[in-house]
Amino acid sequence: MLGYVLANFFVYAGVNAFTPGPGNILALNTVTNYGWGKGKPLFFGIFAGYYAVQLICAVFVYGVGEFLPHALPGFVTPYSKVLWILIGVEFLIATIGTIATFTWIGGGLLIQEFYSRHYRIINIVLALTLLECIWSMLCT
Repeated sequence: MLGYVLANFFVYAGVNAFTPGPGNILALNTVTNYGWGKGKPLFFGIFAGYYAVQLICAVFVYGVGEFLPHALPGFVTPYSKVLWILIGVEFLIATIGTIATFTWIGGGLLIQEFYSRHYRIINIVLALTLLECIWSMLCT
């Protein structure tokens, strides 16, 4: 059962990290408009943000688990509610997010010339995919 849960966790984390979310779209847009050098402070800010948010999430999940030990479902909490394990899993999630954003940055570097010629169409398509994600969350 644990292998099945881990496989589902990695699929979920990968899909969640690699889809066009605000951080990925911002990274793509920044690298195509300004390049790697000028975009570095923003990129590292995005990465630091991933780790900070995930650390806060780990502490929050730990705290909720202490107050509501039987109402807390998820991928990790049914198996362990130890704080350092929760922090480790959240660190893994942030690392997956960082790899995904690096992938979007690399893609932006590869399509930089194409993007500069067709940026409006690309931005519209990315915005529509982001809106579709929001719509699907609100309607389910």
